[in-house]
Amino acid sequence: MSDYDKPGALRMGHISQLLLCLYGARFSYVAIRNLRMYEESTKKAAKWSKVVEDHLFLTRTTQATAALTLIASGVSAIVMIAIPQYIPLGLQLSISPLMLVGILFARNHVRKYWAPYKNSKGKDVSTRVPLPLMEEYNEAEEMTERLLEVLSYLEYSWLATSVCLGIGFRY
Repeated sequence: MSDYDKPGALRMGHISQLLLCLYGARFSYVAIRNLRMYEESTKKAAKWSKVVEDHLFLTRTTQATAALTLIASGVSAIVMIAIPQYIPLGLQLSISPLMLVGILFARNHVRKYWAPYKNSKGKDVSTRVPLPLMEEYNEAEEMTERLLEVLSYLEYSWLATSVCLGIGFRY
């Protein structure tokens, strides 16, 4: 690949990251919207049960973690697409590895609560049984599992841009 093509390759990587973030934001939005439908009744139950209170806390923190991770990844990708020439070289070289580490931690945090097991194909899955008469909650759970897949793809994309920068691709 000529030096002329290297910036294009990195920009394409960052464009794919931005698109993944937008795709994941859809799942995150639906999951949060659906879970909020049950928040008032869950708050009432949490007054009487420490277990319910803990689950409410974990539901909120894991969904917020995923959403904030998508936002941080999307903003980072936009910056690296639009204005990399204005960013110091050290920061350019740091953004991809930092995003990779951040997404690894965020995905692990979300996965521990929402999908603690892998099926025979290695896909993260929940052990929860769909709840009757709680279609929105069941959909939120499914959207969260799909969001975990998006976060996994984001990990790979930030790893790829980290490697590209490490072997000498520059903007």
